[in-house]
Amino acid sequence: MTVLAVLAVVAAAFLFSEVYGYWLHVLMHDNRVEFLSRNHMIHHLVVYGPRMPQQTAGPYVASVQGRLHLGTIGVEWLLPGGAAALGLLALFHALSLRPFLQLVFIVSAITWSLAALSAMHDAMHVKGFWMERSPALGGWFAGLRRRHILHHTQLDDEGRMCVDYGICFFFCDRLFGTLRREPLPFNHKGYEAALERYAFIFPRS
Repeated sequence: MTVLAVLAVVAAAFLFSEVYGYWLHVLMHDNRVEFLSRNHMIHHLVVYGPRMPQQTAGPYVASVQGRLHLGTIGVEWLLPGGAAALGLLALFHALSLRPFLQLVFIVSAITWSLAALSAMHDAMHVKGFWMERSPALGGWFAGLRRRHILHHTQLDDEGRMCVDYGICFFFCDRLFGTLRREPLPFNHKGYEAALERYAFIFPRS
């Protein structure tokens, strides 16, 4: 076993996390799987809705109260992530991948996913995050935040928020045609459609 092999596994884990996370995020914005959409769209329409401030001076406002979560990561991410881990372990066993490399892959994928979904994502919604003031990282972080705001505020006519699904990197958005660099005028028709499409997230009176 070489250092190069370990580095290749770490790189593969990062790539898998980004691609799997992208498509899972896409699925959360499509209410064909109501369970996934219900939990995720609380974040998008109730806590940080398109007409609401996207950053607060206080701590990040999580949308996981009253349901299974790990920190600020909701069950809509945890269960598919766990299912992917089990599937990967079965694949690794079938391929006779060394147990140590299996461990490296799983730990790397989980570590990156937690960093992106918790630390970096939450920071997008908090004013004064330390990266804003960093000479080395400030410009990069500003670009991430700008695209994440577009993800929250740009709607199509059917009420979907279907641009800029990435958190730290956007190569999947570029590859699959969902990258948006600049905002379009607010789509009022799309906002009303979103309230109707995801009406199941709001308490019934």
